[in-house]
Amino acid sequence: AERYFAAARALDVTPDAEPADVFPTPEDEARAASVAPPEHVALAPGASRATKRWPPSHWRTLAGLLRQRGVPVVAVGAAAERPLLCGDGLIEAYGLPLRAVAALLRRARAVVANDSGLMHLATTARRPVVALFGPTAPSLGFFPYRAAATVVERALGCRPCSVFGSDHCPLGHHRCMIEITPEDVARAVMAAG
Repeated sequence: AERYFAAARALDVTPDAEPADVFPTPEDEARAASVAPPEHVALAPGASRATKRWPPSHWRTLAGLLRQRGVPVVAVGAAAERPLLCGDGLIEAYGLPLRAVAALLRRARAVVANDSGLMHLATTARRPVVALFGPTAPSLGFFPYRAAATVVERALGCRPCSVFGSDHCPLGHHRCMIEITPEDVARAVMAAG
């Protein structure tokens, strides 16, 4: 984001020390309210590259841990991401327009997301974000921008291996994401929100 501000310096654009803004319409707010209860935890299991995705089994375990604590869980993302996290006890909100997703995230007590576009959208909601980083790293400049965020990652000698992620782990083990445990993420969520 700072690079974009530098490029816009001639236009007298300066950062305001806040996350970006998205402006859902009243219709978007109503749609979000019809889908998700207030104070839910939103889980965004998708990412543009396979290596940036936390394993589906981990998402399911996390959802179960949160539900055991009495927390409503809403799964969000593109319609094609539904196979990454679906099932009993989940509220599914896949395929919504982005402004409606932004409104839904505003209703959340916290958002858990991979390093993805929805992680960045979550920062606009001004809710705590728990961001999962594997092949990428915040040091590369792609982190939750100026938001209340907890980054969960593992210190491994092989990471970061990519600026944007890839379709497969170069070493074939994907430890950077597999070793982030659902229990660690659940603790981060409960501490954050």
